[in-house]
Amino acid sequence: MKRALILPLIFLFCYETSFALKIRDTGIGVSAGKYPGLCAKLWLDENMAVGLGAGYSSGEGNLHADYLYHYYKVFNIRKRKLPLYAGLSLDTLVGEANVSGQNLYLKPVLGITYIFDKDPLDIFFETLPYRKILAGTEDTSKNYSPQIAFGMRYYFGSKTSGSSILFPKNTANEQEYEIKAAAMEEIPTAIYHLMKGQGASVISVQINNKTAEKAKYKIIYRIGLGNPREYKEVMVGANERLEKNIIPSLTRKDIEKISVLPSPDKIFVEVDRVLNNGEEISVFYESYDIKFMPYDQYTTKMTDAAGKTFDLTETLVSWVAYSDRKLSEIISKASERGAKLTPQVKIVGFQPPDIFTKPARDKRSPEERDKDYLSQIKLIYDTLKDDYNITYVNQPVAYKNSQRVKSPSNTLEKKGNCIELSVLFASLLESIEFDPIIVLSKEDGHAAVGWKVPGENKDSCHLLETNLFGQDFSKVTSKGDKLIKDYNMENEFNTGIPFDEKGIYRNKAGLIILDVKKIRKYVPPSPYGSN
Repeated sequence: MKRALILPLIFLFCYETSFALKIRDTGIGVSAGKYPGLCAKLWLDENMAVGLGAGYSSGEGNLHADYLYHYYKVFNIRKRKLPLYAGLSLDTLVGEANVSGQNLYLKPVLGITYIFDKDPLDIFFETLPYRKILAGTEDTSKNYSPQIAFGMRYYFGSKTSGSSILFPKNTANEQEYEIKAAAMEEIPTAIYHLMKGQGASVISVQINNKTAEKAKYKIIYRIGLGNPREYKEVMVGANERLEKNIIPSLTRKDIEKISVLPSPDKIFVEVDRVLNNGEEISVFYESYDIKFMPYDQYTTKMTDAAGKTFDLTETLVSWVAYSDRKLSEIISKASERGAKLTPQVKIVGFQPPDIFTKPARDKRSPEERDKDYLSQIKLIYDTLKDDYNITYVNQPVAYKNSQRVKSPSNTLEKKGNCIELSVLFASLLESIEFDPIIVLSKEDGHAAVGWKVPGENKDSCHLLETNLFGQDFSKVTSKGDKLIKDYNMENEFNTGIPFDEKGIYRNKAGLIILDVKKIRKYVPPSPYGSN
């Protein structure tokens, strides 16, 4: 009987302690499980708390007191919002169904609790896997089955208490600031490594400081539930407005896991006001629905969090992966094929064939240089056709203004459509230091690949028709010449295409030509996938 009074006394002690320490984070609620009943929780600091409970079921009562430690870094959805906790529970059984009536048990407790943001509530789930008898005459531990409990608590006075641990009072005057935030709705991960250079924002936060003094704010953000929280501290001048554009961290591993088109997720943004004493007061919190596009999805435009639209046409060059290791195998086979020809054809790129036997000076005429280029390109094409059975297959995976584009390695294994074959062949040309070009026709929805041949005062260009890949080289080049004529680009291809400073040419008919060498200066090969 004396032991049965221990836990009520603990209840009373904790209740009085909460008032003595002027702590208002005492929650009272209900729990369900083996012993449904009442529960309470007193937070001593941010990590430590005392839990209390009284339940009854089938003629048997249970009283318990828990000492708990909370771990916040397991799930970083927001500070102090979804902690795991562990501790020890002291409990006893009372009532007619308790045979011994005098047993006192010690049990480990493992649980998780979600602390609401706008309401002084928490919900919890916990388990007590086993128990050890501390006092009594009968040890029933061998027959003990793990207990579970779940429930909800309401924290009285917490929203108005300035000393609350879980629900600190917002002492910042809302008339002193205005905060707005937004997130990019569709994120093309294929160019995530290029976004900083593009000047794009995945998260945009605007802070308007309406006071006569400068103010410090902490912007906390995170993508999804599994990624760590990041933050940036900003100082906003008196009566000034600051806009902060943010690109959260995503590792290569994170990006390569994204395979669903589109892949839904969330972005969480919180803004804290940092007071002069270092205290942080949460003044803004919001979550945003976003969609990821996989790293092999090519898109021609995007709109960032600030509402700015970007033309991404030239980022196709990111798929042109001259460093793909499988390309060296193709070049080796092409070189072996050339060694068996009479006369031999060497894979030497833009250099003259006698580079290794004569001084390094190119005395070739434009016609001779054009012929040397064409003989090497034919070797590479015939190797693809004969040794890899490369053919055109129309199998686009489209979503809005985007299309899935396989890497050169995957195109070798699975065939490719016009844009994928263009990327593959451009990669091979770049790997031997030729200057590839890629032609995109919006009107036809077509892509073709070509190359530049440097001359004395002009660079001539040639095209291959990717739709005919798998047929004889002569047919592919003839159809490429016909494309140039159909596009009314004969003069430009003979005397030099007027690329802009970024390496892009556009005409009124919707034709876009990409100079891979120029664009390579600011668009490196993709770091994702097998590239």
